[in-house]
Amino acid sequence: MLGKLLRYDMRAISRTALPMFAASGIISIICCAALYFTYGYSEEADSIMGALLVTSGFYTLGVISIGVLWLITTFVCISRYYKSLFTDEGYLNMVLPIETKTLFSAKLLVTFIWIIIATVATGACAFIAVYLPTVLYDPEMISQAVENIKLILGIGGEISAVMRAATITAAVSRVFSFVCSVFVVISAVTVGALLLKKRKLIGAMMLYLLINLLCESVINLLSITVSGILGDDLFEVAQLVSSALEIVIYLAVCICSYFVNLRVLSKRFNID
Repeated sequence: MLGKLLRYDMRAISRTALPMFAASGIISIICCAALYFTYGYSEEADSIMGALLVTSGFYTLGVISIGVLWLITTFVCISRYYKSLFTDEGYLNMVLPIETKTLFSAKLLVTFIWIIIATVATGACAFIAVYLPTVLYDPEMISQAVENIKLILGIGGEISAVMRAATITAAVSRVFSFVCSVFVVISAVTVGALLLKKRKLIGAMMLYLLINLLCESVINLLSITVSGILGDDLFEVAQLVSSALEIVIYLAVCICSYFVNLRVLSKRFNID
């Protein structure tokens, strides 16, 4: 049953998401071509500013469009979660011979999958539009980019083991931050849909902002406290500890959000 639910929701979202990805790809290719030929025009005219004026408006609009398409795709994923649980379609789902846990997990997993796909696709389109023209025009930029990545990760450079661990932990923390954001959005939609009688969208947005503000406030407070306790002499250790605490907080929020959603849905629909 879980597989059937996943396939159904994946197909439902794909009808809107795939055209969005195709549009983003087309826009990124056009932007890439525009910027690439702008570099050539700049050399011939010996006027970078003049070349930028030729394409800057269109190029800026194209890059913004890619970001907007990502927002729309993300909204479609969240909207699909809402419609499949809290509208007439939702009541049909609730009569299926399936536990609330399985039903909610399927909806949550589909939302995660599509948001991740949208993020990766948008990142690829942004690379094509922003960085690929420069790389194509000056291939030496590839080696420079690799060196910069090595420098950030501390590979082959003078960096302590603690700082390298802090860098990796910070990167993992960003991943958990992304996952936590999705959980918080889903929780806000669930609570807003079931507990608010009017202005559910505004209520869900306010709840999301409140939870997000609370999490970030706690994280910043802990970071300041750790830095104050360890001091400047142990700055690298403070960075490592702060990133580790962020992961713990994000993980705790994800777990709490998951069980809060299950609790609210079970009480509301009582299908188990």
